[in-house]
Amino acid sequence: MQVKQNGTKFEFFLEGPISEKCPLFDYSIGGATEIIIDMTKVTFINSIGVKNWIVWTLKVPKSCQLLLQNCPFVIINQINMVNGFLPPHARVQSFFAPYISDTGKEVNFHCLKGQHYDYAAAGGSPKIAFPEKLTNDKGENFEPDFVVIKITKFLSTT
Repeated sequence: MQVKQNGTKFEFFLEGPISEKCPLFDYSIGGATEIIIDMTKVTFINSIGVKNWIVWTLKVPKSCQLLLQNCPFVIINQINMVNGFLPPHARVQSFFAPYISDTGKEVNFHCLKGQHYDYAAAGGSPKIAFPEKLTNDKGENFEPDFVVIKITKFLSTT
């Protein structure tokens, strides 16, 4: 894990598994007003990692902005399945969604808040605009390998 701190702004760059050994859980975030967690290099999360993550997020002050960037699909699945994984004051800024070709090749599409999705406004519905098809430079076509309503559940509940 790498950490950058600028006053009350913390940036964490996680790498490898989120488990009982994740150093994020031992890092002091006292006085933080903004926490950005980049998950580009997160490989998986185990059950103890889920528990520790939830306990850690409860320590983040409600007044602190918690932003998750470049979440792998395994994290998006946890956000949507585990109550409390994403606290109300947290936002997913970007994540990777799997697309698959007819031949079984997979690519991860980088979904960006404000471009491919956005949170529901009070009483409204989330905005969702994922591509129905991707084409790579070899002309291969890829379709979503996920159910949109299931992976975007977090957009309505936080």
